[in-house]
Amino acid sequence: MFSLALGQAWGRAGNLNELAKIVTDLTSGSDRLGSTSWTRRSSRSSRSGTSRSRAQDRYVTKAGAAFNELVQRLPGDDANRERRARAYNDWAWTLAWRGGYQNNESLYQQAVARMIEALRLYPEDYIFNRNMAVILKRFKKPPSNPAVFVDKCRAAVAKDKDFAEDFDKLQKYMETK
Repeated sequence: MFSLALGQAWGRAGNLNELAKIVTDLTSGSDRLGSTSWTRRSSRSSRSGTSRSRAQDRYVTKAGAAFNELVQRLPGDDANRERRARAYNDWAWTLAWRGGYQNNESLYQQAVARMIEALRLYPEDYIFNRNMAVILKRFKKPPSNPAVFVDKCRAAVAKDKDFAEDFDKLQKYMETK
């Protein structure tokens, strides 16, 4: 799913070479990411030092570079606003994953900077606010209060109950140490 979504974004941005590479990887079976499940993995399970974890780190780093390039190439018009916001969000997740894997707060800071860009485009978006809260929770001393973003999530859930179950999980996560 991840590679397919990235390929689609490249195609819409007009980079048919990158799209062709991704399609080739998918059809040959060499795509090792397969889905976004790597973004959900606990950073603790990734620190085991296994070759699989190192391979995941390489692929996540490569995905982050692709999102960087995608953001640079996407036009700044309103027609591409949602694509840019999603690219910033996904780029932030790659940085946050690497921050957890490498125990590196600098990568978390970079992730926060990308989430700020996504939130500038869609300040009330539930997903972007949730992701910012989760990234901030991972800091030893967060640069800003994650509760602000949880409150925005709460307001979004009040308007749209589709996120109610996810919000319950977010609240439980935010209560953990």
